[in-house]
Amino acid sequence: MPDGDWRVAAVVASVGNIRNVSTGNEDSSNPHGQLFLFSSDKSEVDKFLAITLPLGPLRNRSWIGNLPGLCQADWSPKSKIWQEAVSLDHAALDCSAVYVGRVFSWNDDLTNAAKFGLKDLGVNYGRAANYLASGTYLSRGAGTYFLTYGEYVDSERYEGVTPFKGKNEKVIEMFNYKSDKLRRGFHQDVGG
Repeated sequence: MPDGDWRVAAVVASVGNIRNVSTGNEDSSNPHGQLFLFSSDKSEVDKFLAITLPLGPLRNRSWIGNLPGLCQADWSPKSKIWQEAVSLDHAALDCSAVYVGRVFSWNDDLTNAAKFGLKDLGVNYGRAANYLASGTYLSRGAGTYFLTYGEYVDSERYEGVTPFKGKNEKVIEMFNYKSDKLRRGFHQDVGG
């Protein structure tokens, strides 16, 4: 874990559908749990960790029909700072990316649950806040392991990633150092 006083804002569970690439049939995937942790030394979110891990044994041997957005070569050109696809093999997919995003503008189960959790804890979050985020996606069989680490930068409006990088070069350099260490640890712990 990166340095910080980490607290839990949300815990959710879900069962998605995955498509068997050989038959085209859809089946229920392995159940997954999601955890949203945050760290702050004031009344706003400074850092966050969003973790998705499987809950139990594999249900079947099928695999996803499409790569996740994070692993697509043309994913998020306006926010992407760095991207790597280690393996595009459907049995063992590893990819990572560093990007700038407005985390609390996202609309998914975990982020929405985190908004309620933060509100209950009396912690502020800004929909216009820019976070540097590092996403790492691993898969083994029907299990998906996904880690996103983020740090608050500012609430300015940027036209794209180029002006953001120009203003925050040193911040990005430090973030890349910390997130690379976290990614490597995650690959070792989960990826084997």
